[in-house]
Amino acid sequence: MEPRLLNGSLNSSLNKVLRDRSEIASRWPETEDLTLKMLRPFYAEVAHEMFCPAQMTRNAFFARVLGHADDDFTTGHSYMRFAL
Repeated sequence: MEPRLLNGSLNSSLNKVLRDRSEIASRWPETEDLTLKMLRPFYAEVAHEMFCPAQMTRNAFFARVLGHADDDFTTGHSYMRFAL
């Protein structure tokens, strides 16, 4: 399946979850849309809290777990949207 079509299908499923006010949706910040795009920063933040080595910066860890180059020092900042 083409990624664009898959994203649309998964976003539709997330919208159904949001409409049904599931446990996940009820805990999601009201100021943020519940979309696949918003799950990436959430995933990065959770992974950072659970698995980041002490000597690695948040930005470098985000780049690594989100599949960006190890020397990409700017992209990780755009994913820093949540705090646990």
